Amino acid sequence: MKITLTKLSKPALSGIADLVEMYQKRLRPLTKFETVVQKADASTLRSQPGHCLVLLDERGKQFTSHQLALKFTELSENPAIKSVQIVVGGPYGFEDIDRAKADWLWSLSPLTLQGDIAWLIAAEQIYRTFTILNKIPYHH
Repeated sequence: MKITLTKLSKPALSGIADLVEMYQKRLRPLTKFETVVQKADASTLRSQPGHCLVLLDERGKQFTSHQLALKFTELSENPAIKSVQIVVGGPYGFEDIDRAKADWLWSLSPLTLQGDIAWLIAAEQIYRTFTILNKIPYHH
């Protein structure tokens, strides 16, 4: 299963892309993972057969790290799912029409997070998930 973490706006904080890339490199031996930065246009997002679309959204479900690991286990064990795209919205988040396209919504926190920070936290949590699943001593 391939995982793509997409950010719908150019990073604004200096050095944040380097930190996200650090987690991308750490994830390479554990899973197929890539990060993508694209123009802030959620209207092009679509859930397709074999593809799970996840939006980071304040209205989404919050998970503990172990619950998130279980969610990724469910996704990876589903033979119908070949890829997962996790999307960090632009500065104004997502519209209801975008949320309706998603397979599920994931909330990182009840707080509103700046997009670059959400991108970094999502990358770290995905890394943490795969260290839990692979019994690598990262999660304490």
